[in-house]
Amino acid sequence: APDAATNAALTFGTAALFAMVTACVGSPGAIVRALALGLLVNAALTVAGAVGQGDLGLRAIGEFPFAPDMPGVSVIVSGGWRYVRPYGLLPHPNILAGSLLIGLLAAGALYFSGARVWRAIGGAGVIVGTVALLLTFSRAAWVGAAIGGVAFLLAIYPLLRDRRVRARLIALT
Repeated sequence: APDAATNAALTFGTAALFAMVTACVGSPGAIVRALALGLLVNAALTVAGAVGQGDLGLRAIGEFPFAPDMPGVSVIVSGGWRYVRPYGLLPHPNILAGSLLIGLLAAGALYFSGARVWRAIGGAGVIVGTVALLLTFSRAAWVGAAIGGVAFLLAIYPLLRDRRVRARLIALT
């Protein structure tokens, strides 16, 4: 099946390239910051696409065209309500949701970093990224977010004794 082979090769190649870039950068903080900044861009495009119910006309940077009346577009229909799931710069809303989820987890970690500007970017990323993730209607990504959130809370549980960390977590939620 050529389509399955192409998809598998693309997935493996993307993962391999990400691993190579991560190994070359050497700074986990730089990777987290890049993922959080990417989340802000993707989330803004996602929200704009969901509100406009169509593509934004950004074909020059790789946006896929989609509209409610296009065949093959992922649409949710309930009664007379028709909602086109946003695509962002990716070929399917589920793929978009997966990338948003990775950025969302990175932004959550960034929110607890030391520098004030990165905390603000992380907090904004968590808020906008959560809205964008919900707008994709990707159930698998929602479950992944719940599992990642629980893992994140378990990871920072020892830090919760610090009043400042608790205050940041409460402010974020």
